[in-house]
Amino acid sequence: MVTILERLRTALAPEYEVERLLVRGGMGTVFLARDAVLQRPVAVKILRPELATARAVERFLREARVLASLTHPNVVPVHRAGEADGLPYYVMDYIEGETLADRLASGPLSPPEALKLGRDLLDALEAVHGLGVIHRDIKPTNIFLLADRALLCDFGIARDLHSGATTGDGISGTPGYMPPEHAFGWNISVRTDLYAAAMVVYEAFTGRRWTAMLPEEKPDWSGVPRRMIPLLRKALAWSPPDRWPDARTFRRAIWRTRTRKYRRRTLLLTLGGVVAGALAAISLLWPPTTTSDVAVLPFSGGPGDSTIAEDLTTLTRYNLEPFMRRAQLRLASAGDVEAWRKTCGSPPDQLTSKCIHEARARYLVSGSLTRTTGPLSVDLDLIARDGTRRDAGRLAVTELSTAGHRLGHLIARVVAPEHESDYPGSTALSRRDPALISFLDGLRAFKRNSFRTAVSHFEDALRADPDFPLAAWWLSNAWRWNVTGEPHGPVDLRVLLATRGSDLPELDSLLIEAQLAPGEAARLAAYRLATERYPRNGYAAFLYGEESQSRGPHVGIGLDASTERLETALRTDSSFAPTLYHLLWAYIRQGNRERAERLLPRFTAVSAPRDEVQFYQPPLMAFAIAERFHPERAAATRGEILSQPDDAAALAEAFRLTAMLGLYRTLAEVGAALAAAPVTSAAARADAYEGQGLGRIALGQIPRGLAHLDSAAALRGSPAARLEPAEWRVLGRVLGIPGLTSDAVAAGRAELEALARRRPELRPRAAWALGMLAVAAGDGAAAARWAEVLGGLALDPAAVRLGAQLDAAGLGARGAFRDALARSAALLPFDSAARGGDPFARALLHVQRAAWLDSLGRPEAADSTRLWYEHFEFVRIPVGPAQAAEIDWAIGPHVMWVRGDQAARRGRRPDACRHFSRVLELWTDADPAFAPQITRAREEVRRSCR
Repeated sequence: MVTILERLRTALAPEYEVERLLVRGGMGTVFLARDAVLQRPVAVKILRPELATARAVERFLREARVLASLTHPNVVPVHRAGEADGLPYYVMDYIEGETLADRLASGPLSPPEALKLGRDLLDALEAVHGLGVIHRDIKPTNIFLLADRALLCDFGIARDLHSGATTGDGISGTPGYMPPEHAFGWNISVRTDLYAAAMVVYEAFTGRRWTAMLPEEKPDWSGVPRRMIPLLRKALAWSPPDRWPDARTFRRAIWRTRTRKYRRRTLLLTLGGVVAGALAAISLLWPPTTTSDVAVLPFSGGPGDSTIAEDLTTLTRYNLEPFMRRAQLRLASAGDVEAWRKTCGSPPDQLTSKCIHEARARYLVSGSLTRTTGPLSVDLDLIARDGTRRDAGRLAVTELSTAGHRLGHLIARVVAPEHESDYPGSTALSRRDPALISFLDGLRAFKRNSFRTAVSHFEDALRADPDFPLAAWWLSNAWRWNVTGEPHGPVDLRVLLATRGSDLPELDSLLIEAQLAPGEAARLAAYRLATERYPRNGYAAFLYGEESQSRGPHVGIGLDASTERLETALRTDSSFAPTLYHLLWAYIRQGNRERAERLLPRFTAVSAPRDEVQFYQPPLMAFAIAERFHPERAAATRGEILSQPDDAAALAEAFRLTAMLGLYRTLAEVGAALAAAPVTSAAARADAYEGQGLGRIALGQIPRGLAHLDSAAALRGSPAARLEPAEWRVLGRVLGIPGLTSDAVAAGRAELEALARRRPELRPRAAWALGMLAVAAGDGAAAARWAEVLGGLALDPAAVRLGAQLDAAGLGARGAFRDALARSAALLPFDSAARGGDPFARALLHVQRAAWLDSLGRPEAADSTRLWYEHFEFVRIPVGPAQAAEIDWAIGPHVMWVRGDQAARRGRRPDACRHFSRVLELWTDADPAFAPQITRAREEVRRSCR
């Protein structure tokens, strides 16, 4: 086959003699060439052919223009740009040297080296920013180290500030090296680059990534010279205005850390490094129909050999994958192969020419296992696209680790003989057979949804070989779905990515980067990158859908969009149980009876046995479907569940999650039944009252709900327990929930004032709630007094966040809506883990921001902000006082009414019909105080639901 190297070599001859590949990244590939006239080496960068859309070419040429416009003497010049044989390219000086990432692999730089790196980097940024360009992707792989200087490279996602845009092309960059405003999709500036540069300098001094991405996280300054700490601390300030104003000022501050100044030249750019895993290529990735170079079919064997055949297929794919990347070839994923086999399931020796062509692979690889008197043997055959067949060799299997490595090598030798010497095998696998056997057993258990067994196998693999990165990654996955209730998994993914990320398969690295991305928008963009790069991988598709469902509503991703993404995952892999139960959750919440009932048998069929999971979900799902769609059978269904001890125990432990599914009546009534049970403990009875209270509030039965919350607090008996019902009385008024009398609000205020005086540990929350009530009542003096209390707690991160939210509310109350939105924007990153400082903080934040957006005439943005309550995120199985998620769900019907009202005012009748119809279903027995809202909903339903 004609390789890209050969194609480029022909296209650029005779002016340039293209010699070899230098590096391949997310969007481009760089080759070493020789200028035939000047007889000097040059670097040629091309846009990867499969990405050459109009948008990609424009971005690529923008990079060339940026480089050409940098006439600074330390910038490598671009000599030529154009298109040859359909390949966009440009030519520049070739710079030889290692990247900072390569250098850091052996440990941190010496203090003088790190100091000089910082100066060089800021010198480069001073020139770049002087042209109105922001780099946006400063990281160790984009910095080259020469003998006398450091070079910043890769302007593939640079932003030209002269265009006037500071946001708008999505989240592009590298997770782990994004400043806060970049990760969260806010406005960027030159100070964004300064933050990223400081992260790199910190890593150069310490050998550790900068991980203190949120204001309350305390950085580890060990390894940083004492004089540099205040300089880096200023550069790494959370708020951009608190950072150095420009690269020149920051650089001069670093100059003053030495007594003798020295001048040096700083060369700016080589294109030897390209975006590795960057998010800039999100919309420019492989489409599902891209032709593969090699597709490894499942190996076949005789009776009793199916397991070893499956293992050898898996190991062969793992070992071949890094070679294919190096050779710029594409290996079809297991999902690609499985999708093809559904239509062409014939044995390899019986494939028709039509089936071979439909595989869209240059080579199909088949392996057959045979046993004779000697060891097990594997015969490899390659089938070319034109139907010709080639014997790739026979291998005797003695050890799994050796066999997988050698089988991959046999394939590499045939499909790309010119690159055979570059065959590395997989460094993500263990070389020890016991570890490999446990790992492969773990993968099988994971695929059949036996997550507890999978955890055990992966742990065995790591005991047999602690330096086994793939086992560590899959242990984190199995642990995640083996619901344990523990908040943290056994694997530090940040450490795994930093130390072994380059050894892992590309998809696995992308998924880890997505999980570690600091903001929700960045996480979703990273998952989208993975799914578009690997469209047939069911697990990647599921993680994207699950992230969208669990936390996407915090950034305006609604339930309809997340359900569609989960349905895509189901089409890709119909046997992964978490995909099915997340879809069942969605269908129940959306009221889609037909799909929920159709999916339940499939879910039951693939669910792991009872002893594999903490909660055996099929009967609980059947219960939820009956509660949502067949209320006439509710009593019988509950009785059946409660008659089975295991199912009854699971329901008692997880019943408060019914609010997540919109089953508020179930929440209240099951809570009542559990509270009345004769053998319930005081703690369990308190939780039952808690569920009753939250359910009644959602149903518009406010006094009854508050009475149940009071009962829960009395059973718990602690001052902290009294805080929640007091907050409901006060903050419910701020949220605009009907049915809260003046006496109820006064009682809540009195309780909060007492707690603020007597309980220092509760003072921040109580003061914040009282301040929010004062703002809503227009009592500026009281609001200022409570803001002062919060200001006196500056060492408490939660108090700082609550104080910022109170400040924003005050701005909004004075009509400064834009200022209120800007002040509160810094609080949005805490949405994902509900770390606003109080369980009510997230709800208040979104409700108020939506109101401010409405006031500014931005109804679409307001409605997107009000989507937050549709999330499915919970920190743990609910016990004790309500967590933030339960507060969100309980006020969901009220927010739904507001959304219906706004939709009706804007003439969006289908939306008004949907929201108001659901509200009327829930508020059938609401308090009289809800009568105006109910009347409005009924009138609009008659008008809009025709």
